[in-house]
Amino acid sequence: MSQCPVKILELSKERFNQSGYALVDVSDINRCIGCTFCAIICPDSVIKVIKNG
Repeated sequence: MSQCPVKILELSKERFNQSGYALVDVSDINRCIGCTFCAIICPDSVIKVIKNG
């Protein structure tokens, strides 16, 4: 997904919402930089970025 600067978002091949659209998966959570671009751009406002530790 082009909104992620480290390119760790991808459309799921196994998980779909009730309308049949693919959900977004994180391919490598350890590479996440916490920029929140994914949460900002999400049309359904369902992504929440939290800081661990």
